[in-house]
Amino acid sequence: MRTGLILTSLLAGLFFAPAYAADSLLDVYREAQEADPVLRQAQASLGASRELGPQARAALLPSLSLTGSAEHVDQDESDFTSSRIALQLSQPIFRYGSFILQRQATALINQAETEYVAAEQALMLRVTEHYLPFYRQRTR
Repeated sequence: MRTGLILTSLLAGLFFAPAYAADSLLDVYREAQEADPVLRQAQASLGASRELGPQARAALLPSLSLTGSAEHVDQDESDFTSSRIALQLSQPIFRYGSFILQRQATALINQAETEYVAAEQALMLRVTEHYLPFYRQRTR
């Protein structure tokens, strides 16, 4: 009798195991990473801040401009075409503002990375705080 009860319990456990097995904490966290608006905002802010680095670096680089024009003159006695192409390369020797801009961009990128890590850790804490009571209830 007792063996039959144990066997029935085991079979019922195997049958209901997929329904009973909830997501692990890691699965819940991964789903929360995709859906959390605070983390998504921090990701967007980090992405925008990372664009400041190349923009600030570009202010230190030389600039190159190419201009061109073409003109055709049709007169009674003569026709002629003139064209002009100009290439200009400029590199300021020293732009203090560009160096300051570079430092500010680096500081903003570091701040955005710190805020992203803080948002990630806050999400981990929120997920854990909500998951553990559910897990305790489930394992009783």
